[in-house]
Amino acid sequence: MIRIIRQPHFGRIAKVTALPEELTKVESETLVRILEGEFEDGTKFLMPRANVEVIES
Repeated sequence: MIRIIRQPHFGRIAKVTALPEELTKVESETLVRILEGEFEDGTKFLMPRANVEVIES
């Protein structure tokens, strides 16, 4: 379980579903490691790993 610490989903809780190894280019044109996650309502998303904090292990 993670908490998102950046907008637009600041404060939302989600479950990590995958941690792809390859670097991905984001809006700022930088290459970062991302995670795939899912909110409780079933909505899936991709987000840089640096934008979340682990709240459960």
